[in-house]
Amino acid sequence: HRYDCSDYLKIDPAMGDEALLRDLVRDAHTGGIRVLLDGVFNHCGDGFWAFRDLMEKGEASAYRDWFFPRSFPVEQDPPNYQTCGGAPFLPKLNVNNPALRDYLLEVATYWIDAAGIDGWRLDVPWKADRDFWIAFQQVVKERLPESYLVGEIWRDGRAWQDVFDGVMNYRYRNCLLDYCVYDHMDAEDFRFETDALFAEPYAEWQLNLLGSHDTPRLLTLCKGDARRAMLAIFGLFVAPGAPMLYYGDEIGMLGENDPGCRAGMIWDRRQWNQEIHNHCRRMIALRHQLPALRRGSWEPLLTFNGVLAVRRRHAEGDLLIIMNPRNAQTDFAIPLPCGDGVWRDQIGGTLYQASDGVLTIDRIP
Repeated sequence: HRYDCSDYLKIDPAMGDEALLRDLVRDAHTGGIRVLLDGVFNHCGDGFWAFRDLMEKGEASAYRDWFFPRSFPVEQDPPNYQTCGGAPFLPKLNVNNPALRDYLLEVATYWIDAAGIDGWRLDVPWKADRDFWIAFQQVVKERLPESYLVGEIWRDGRAWQDVFDGVMNYRYRNCLLDYCVYDHMDAEDFRFETDALFAEPYAEWQLNLLGSHDTPRLLTLCKGDARRAMLAIFGLFVAPGAPMLYYGDEIGMLGENDPGCRAGMIWDRRQWNQEIHNHCRRMIALRHQLPALRRGSWEPLLTFNGVLAVRRRHAEGDLLIIMNPRNAQTDFAIPLPCGDGVWRDQIGGTLYQASDGVLTIDRIP
């Protein structure tokens, strides 16, 4: 899984070299794409040069305080040093050690200078002391003020809003899956949860996701039901925050949890789910075209069993978001605080006339 780093200032030769990374970042920037690296600073691999020195020299190693050995000599079976998750090949780093901290903060800025990266996704940040992340933020923002720092937080991200720009929004993922995929939530429940999430001042910086290298594939969770998957993807793209599509979910890859969710990308287009792929392309295009999808407010208007209607208000045009994972509804009336006017379905193109402050939709599938 490559979370066992042996040298933070070198590229794994299995992946390429520094010149190739520079080319990747340059080409991405040409296409309007920002590049983050995945920073793993709570632990390293047992091939890390400092840990090898500790293994060889034991108590006499200059790097003994970079780790948490309990006794000497250092043993790996079972490990007599602190690890990540109990894995002997993932020794935990002591980020409170001044020399190690200086080294890791050098890493934080090295790849900004050497390759032009735009920020970091930071692995298991709750396992390292908070003041380390504050120092990390300071050095990165001094070097690149517009950088994006996002923490891998699985639960409540509020405690981290002064440290990172956003967190991986697993809370929203859980809500989306419960509402769109599992039917564990009706629209009323979903509104209650998302009202609290999106009321936070940092909501628009959150990294929203439906899948990652730590979760089963979206279509697998949907038991192969592409309609469920597409509705969840719709919910990903219409919400405040930055949507993240995990590679392969846009073509309907299947896979249970690790290692199934980390399988290599399928490049043979004949094996792609074209319905899901076309849907993802459409949602990406709408996200680019409509400022309200990126910066609009989140104002729920109506919940009725499975149906949720939300207004996203923006100076360049309002949007009405309608989601329904349950039974189809006909002649569905939605109250509009913004009054009458003509509304256009951004996906199907149909025009609807609001009258007397109510928009009636013939059929919501």
